Amino acid sequence: MSPQWYKENPKRLMIEVRAVKERYPQFELLKLEDGNLSWRGWLQTSRMADTFGKLYNVLIVYPSSFPSQPPSSYVAEISGKESTPHQFPDGKLCLFDPDDPKQWTPKSTAVVIITWTAAWLHAYEAWKKTGSWPGRAL
Repeated sequence: MSPQWYKENPKRLMIEVRAVKERYPQFELLKLEDGNLSWRGWLQTSRMADTFGKLYNVLIVYPSSFPSQPPSSYVAEISGKESTPHQFPDGKLCLFDPDDPKQWTPKSTAVVIITWTAAWLHAYEAWKKTGSWPGRAL
């Protein structure tokens, strides 16, 4: 097993913690059984209609190859409960086109993934209401 990214680069871990805590203070940093780090917290969608304004329990998991690879995002209330667009069978959200180098760079932080997860949740609620996923398909 290779060393964890945060042990190899503690400065980067400090940058991650500072960035997430500044933008999303409701998230807490956790260490998973496999040694990987994750953020767990709640995101709430806008209260624009009957189906909007829900709280979602979100888990952001860093891969051991971070920051070369982005963290993964999961939503407890949605994962595996139904066939959902832009979600992999294991429950991981499809947040961006992995073939587009502008989407994720090693300088990006978990804040990007959490923000994209919030946007995904808004699209999910629109899809639940209309049957159509807003935005472009990958």
